[in-house]
Amino acid sequence: MWGSASRRVASQQRTRLAKEVGLVGVSEDGAAWLEEVGDAVLASVAVDGPATTTELRGRVPELDRRLEGWKGATSPIAGRVLTVLAAEARLLRGENELGWRSARHRW
Repeated sequence: MWGSASRRVASQQRTRLAKEVGLVGVSEDGAAWLEEVGDAVLASVAVDGPATTTELRGRVPELDRRLEGWKGATSPIAGRVLTVLAAEARLLRGENELGWRSARHRW
């Protein structure tokens, strides 16, 4: 089903994000949190249809968080969760609403 590179990337991204979620205090169990949020995203898309990342953040409140990084920088968690789901072939990135110059894909 997957080539070996995709499987490795999916595993690395999931492990890394789960660890970061635990380290910054989003959840004591980052792996369980990531599984729960991933399932919520998939359920939202199944019930309500495709959505942009912004729309998914509105549907799944857990996605509307930021992870603290190096020297106080923060990054949105939504894109990281969606990347994990896509790398695992559980979610597909679809049409771009803004054309080739900008990215606002539906998932």
